[in-house]
Formats: sequence, C-alpha cells, structure tokens
Amino acid sequence: MIAQQDIDERTIAEDTHVERSQDHEQISILHLECEALRKQLADEKANFEAEKAKNDEENSNLKSQVSRLKAMMVKANEGISQQKKKALD
Repeated sequence: MIAQQDIDERTIAEDTHVERSQDHEQISILHLECEALRKQLADEKANFEAEKAKNDEENSNLKSQVSRLKAMMVKANEGISQQKKKALD
C-alpha cells in the first residue's frame, strides 16, 4: 500500500514536471512570437511615419502651389479690370 502510494506520488511528480516543462516551452514560444510581433509593429510604424512625412511634404507643396495660383489669379483679375477701364475710357 505504501509502495503503491510512493509510486503514485512519483508518477504525479513526474507528470507535474513534464507539464511544467511543456508550460515553460510554450511560454518561450509565446515570448518569441511576441518579440516577432513587436518587431513587425515597429517596422510598420516606421513605414507609416515615413509615408506620413512624405504625404505631409506633398501636402505642403500643394498648398504652396495653390497660394501661388491664387496670387496669379488676383494679378490676372487686376489686369483684366485695368484693361476694361482703359477700354471704357
């Protein structure tokens, strides 16, 4: 009876040890997966930031072009107004 109890306790201890080893292995795998995901996220963030900077620069350039075109339209309208006045005089 005591021998059977010792065997049962040893079996439980061995099973627990195996389960813990498997748990540690699974945790190690999850840590590696997390690191890979962190790296992927960092890469995606860097790509996003680069694309955003490029878009911001393009947006700024377009705004400058719009401002120049508006100024040209104002000058053109002033010239047209002056020509109309001269034509009417």
